[in-house]
Amino acid sequence: MKKLVLNYFYEKIKKHDLPTYTNEEEKFHWISHFIGLVLGVIFFVLIILFSKDKTFTFLQVASLLFYLFTLMLLYFASAFYHY
Repeated sequence: MKKLVLNYFYEKIKKHDLPTYTNEEEKFHWISHFIGLVLGVIFFVLIILFSKDKTFTFLQVASLLFYLFTLMLLYFASAFYHY
């Protein structure tokens, strides 16, 4: 059963060609995703600084930090891929 499902998705994916981008487009992708990474780092630090205000609960701060960490990871991986 597992092999049947995997073959189904493999055949579906195989039919689609990956898009090709020019060097200028790839450079833009890399730069824009790197900017997203930098903004993620800035907001990560800001959340830590503002969480000392005690208006946020621990769960709220932990949730925001987890979200920002995964966002930074996403933009890092994407920037690295396009570089």
